[in-house]
Amino acid sequence: MCGATILHADDADTNKRFRFGATLGATLNFHAASFGSLAGFPSCCPEYTSGSGVAPALGLLAEIPLSSSVSHIIRASLSDLGADLGAAETTPVIVNNQVVTARIQHSLTAIIKGIAVEPDVYFRLGRSIGLYTGLRCDFSLKGEISQKEELVYPLVGTFENGKRIRNEQDGVIFALQPIVASAVGGIRWELPMNKDASLLLIPELSLSFGLNTITASEQWRVHTLRLATSIVFQSPKPFTTVTPWVDNTPLGVELSAFPFDGTHENPNGIMSVEESERIDFQPLLPCVFFDFESDVLPARYTTVTDTDIDSFRVSDASKPTALSTYYNILPIIGRRLRQHSRDSISIIGRIDPAESNAVEHAKKRADQLAFYFRRIWGIDRTRIHLSVEAADTLFNEANAALQGAQNRRVDFKASERILSPVQFRDTLRQVSPRFIRIRPQAKGGAAVDQWDISVYQKSTKLKTFNGSGSLPFKFTADVMENPFVVINDSLRVMALVSSKDGSAASAAVALPTSVLSLGRKRQEGLSDTLTIRTQLLQLRSSLMSPSRQLQMQSVTALYNQRSSLNLVDYSDTTTEGAKNVLQELKLSGSSVNVSAAASPHYSNMFPESRAYNHSVDIIVHSVQ
Repeated sequence: MCGATILHADDADTNKRFRFGATLGATLNFHAASFGSLAGFPSCCPEYTSGSGVAPALGLLAEIPLSSSVSHIIRASLSDLGADLGAAETTPVIVNNQVVTARIQHSLTAIIKGIAVEPDVYFRLGRSIGLYTGLRCDFSLKGEISQKEELVYPLVGTFENGKRIRNEQDGVIFALQPIVASAVGGIRWELPMNKDASLLLIPELSLSFGLNTITASEQWRVHTLRLATSIVFQSPKPFTTVTPWVDNTPLGVELSAFPFDGTHENPNGIMSVEESERIDFQPLLPCVFFDFESDVLPARYTTVTDTDIDSFRVSDASKPTALSTYYNILPIIGRRLRQHSRDSISIIGRIDPAESNAVEHAKKRADQLAFYFRRIWGIDRTRIHLSVEAADTLFNEANAALQGAQNRRVDFKASERILSPVQFRDTLRQVSPRFIRIRPQAKGGAAVDQWDISVYQKSTKLKTFNGSGSLPFKFTADVMENPFVVINDSLRVMALVSSKDGSAASAAVALPTSVLSLGRKRQEGLSDTLTIRTQLLQLRSSLMSPSRQLQMQSVTALYNQRSSLNLVDYSDTTTEGAKNVLQELKLSGSSVNVSAAASPHYSNMFPESRAYNHSVDIIVHSVQ
């Protein structure tokens, strides 16, 4: 390769100069809140939780080099933390002697401005890209808000003030913090705009996380996403003249690869793979829920056509979560009724008093599901018993509207084998460590144009990296991102590089792999860990009793004195439900843990998801 007549004396020298400039861009503010009203501004809002706003990013910056790869950046900019916050509230009201769910929209617009100072430390990762981190302090803040509450639905009616808008106020925000601090992290690209690199265009993207609240009296924080561009000036790049030279060494590549645990590299380590078995018992909530004043089966429920019933298997309906499996309840029941031809089923339409023609709705919903089993699955009508009954309570709801959504359902009653939990077995594979650190290095005079780094186990490609230009100095491959092939062959890493003149080079290295499969454990009589998972629904209705008994029996049958038992209560922060389940199980072992879940299993959007959130997870690691 021929060197140029004029070369930079030291390419890193471009990073050792004082810089200054201006920044222009936009900031997206994300507000995280937990308050119903601000001090001095009465509001009926149940709770504001989030909001957003867009603001300009205008400021000045100076960059002081500390070394060839590290520098200190100080910014001063106009601070604008404003956003629009909103919350929707629903409440039952009576219109023309009918119960209607009213919808009230709460709106709050905050205008918060001041000055921001941001000291950062910048780390260069290459010639033109780098990361920075630091602390942003917004101070001298002044704020105003504008709020209102509007009756959106129904289209008739007013608030107690005789208007469809109430609590409409403007004013100054009280108790603003003297400083609102945020942790900042970002990435930026340095693009020279002239030959001597004295003028730079630097696009950047950063994210800040609020460390303290905006006001002293409310839980109200702001996080920001900033996209901006800086124009930066620095002294011209120095040049030096050198004698041309030629490197005729052929293109080559060297490669090393070794296990990596995320922190430490182990050049002499091996990759260990161990298989274990997992059994899931997913309960079926024997109900189907309908929308208000509707007899149409909601689209979230899965059905199959008469041409698909021969190929449908209950195992096909097994999904990662109990709720996603539940949405296949109709084909599951249809398959089981078809398989057990002597079993019958009771279909009970429940009455929601809030609906007009409530009894007729309940009957039509039950009839529709009965028709599905007869038409699609060929179940004789003598095996299907229809009835309409008042709704009983599955679990306590927060208000009448949610309780009504729970009432609008059709229940199923049948034998245990028709409504039993869906059971499936799976093989878990644990790779230790799960990462491979790969370090390639190009050799020779030709410049690398294209490169490809791949990880294989036998003929299966687990991971690949490819690109053009200079070869990066390291990669980290996560071998668990794709299904792992359980074989005893070593993992192999292969590198292929090519140049524009058509020359190419390759290299390969092997990592020893130790596999402890289920078959080997059973053949050699080695101990194994069986994981049993089930979700026990905590409902007041007797509908779940048969399923609950089967789940409890399955857990106790697979439990032994060397097992560990974890119960996670999703419905009770005091874990009383989990403690009652533990007492009911009457199990004792080396490790028993009872805890409350930090967040619900599922979104509370639908009554069935709220029902599945009223549960206790049972997880058993049983040493066999």
